[in-house]
Amino acid sequence: MICLSCYRILLCATPQFARHLDLFTFSGWFYAFKQYKYRCAAGRTCVPGPQHRRGAALSLGCFTFVSTELMPVGVLPGMAAGLNVSLGVAGYLVTIFAFMVALTAAPLTGLLGHINRKALMSGLLAACFAGNLITWLASDYFVVFVGRILVAAAIGVFWSTAVVTAVHLVASRNAVRATSVVFGGVSLATVLGVPAGTMLGDFYGWRAVFAALCLLCLAVFTLIVWSVPSVRIARSAKRGPGCWR
Repeated sequence: MICLSCYRILLCATPQFARHLDLFTFSGWFYAFKQYKYRCAAGRTCVPGPQHRRGAALSLGCFTFVSTELMPVGVLPGMAAGLNVSLGVAGYLVTIFAFMVALTAAPLTGLLGHINRKALMSGLLAACFAGNLITWLASDYFVVFVGRILVAAAIGVFWSTAVVTAVHLVASRNAVRATSVVFGGVSLATVLGVPAGTMLGDFYGWRAVFAALCLLCLAVFTLIVWSVPSVRIARSAKRGPGCWR
């Protein structure tokens, strides 16, 4: 599944190269990432530029948020035992999370959408870090519940603005490619992030999983601060002159 998902991302980003990729072997997938270099519009080989870093940062942001959202599913028995609640009660950490995302995404996006994207995206990652930190150090179920609500409020805004930000930072001809790269983080979270977290929880306990998510949040936070420009995107804004080459 990991190979297939990564192939879809590569196919959208580099269709001229996709026909050379051996889809059904990890050796072909690895060779593609090792050998292929980005091509500039003039046909010259070039290293990844700022637009690639911005897309990667936003994609990793989606990866971080979705992994945080779904992680309790993989460690739910351990969380229930550690917090001294039943599995059913522990399951509300997932159910109420989804309800809060649906409830807060639109109003919070409208309220915060005017903020420049570097500050907004980094702030949302900081909220995700705080929520995971609270969950990691929580002494009881209620504290974990509060941490989850904090992340739920942030993820709705991130989802609503990440793709819009990516699209407006590239040329119009590359809008679909930018969208594919950002949403690729969602696919990788479901096929890589959650299984890896579940395995970590089996060996070291559920708190270690949320400690690892805290570290991931800090890493992605740093990447976003470094790569995403301080721009405001109005509803009537046009795509910038930047080119995702």
